[in-house]
Amino acid sequence: MKKTILGLFLGMSVMGMAATGVGLNEDVSSTLNISAEVVATLTITEKTPMNFGIIVAGVEATTTGEMEVKGAKKALIKISYDKDNTTISRAGETDNIKVQLSSDHANAQTNLDQNGDLIETIKGTISGGAITQPGTYSGSVSISVRYE
Repeated sequence: MKKTILGLFLGMSVMGMAATGVGLNEDVSSTLNISAEVVATLTITEKTPMNFGIIVAGVEATTTGEMEVKGAKKALIKISYDKDNTTISRAGETDNIKVQLSSDHANAQTNLDQNGDLIETIKGTISGGAITQPGTYSGSVSISVRYE
């Protein structure tokens, strides 16, 4: 008797679900919410060039340059550059001087301030043994920034 009542109850439940379900060739719909946060475009510009000035051959030299980053307020960013393989050279010559670069945020994440700004100070060092030939040397390093 119990089995019959249980079977009857289950059968009615399945029939009830079938009666309220979607039939063949009928559409079911719902909604998908869509949102986006649009932020300011990132910019990076040279604020202060890195200028070693006059260097005596055989003597280590250190100086700094500054880059200015602008973007969304308090945004998480990453600053990237090749800090180990930057060189400067004499015009028309093959002589190169290696410049070792470093900064607080080199190839790391940091946040822009409450105004969406950051001044990145980059230190450059030329070892004393790197300078062998007199002349005027110049070059550049590519620095990139992105939102994280």
